[in-house]
Amino acid sequence: MKNSKVSIHDIARELKVNSSTVSRALSNNPRVSQKTKDRVNAKATELGYQKNLLASSSRNNKTHNWCHRP
Repeated sequence: MKNSKVSIHDIARELKVNSSTVSRALSNNPRVSQKTKDRVNAKATELGYQKNLLASSSRNNKTHNWCHRP
């Protein structure tokens, strides 16, 4: 995965699991077994996965922009 951002879809493809499972594992959801969480986290680290904060903010309608103007 050189010169491109790694997505949960890339991790899912590598591990042959659903992208929903990867998403749940990365957010430590109790519906995912510890073994799967460990596999997902290891692969995410290996591939250099970084959470896309802009996409997360957009989905949650929160920008987390704490800029206060006087």
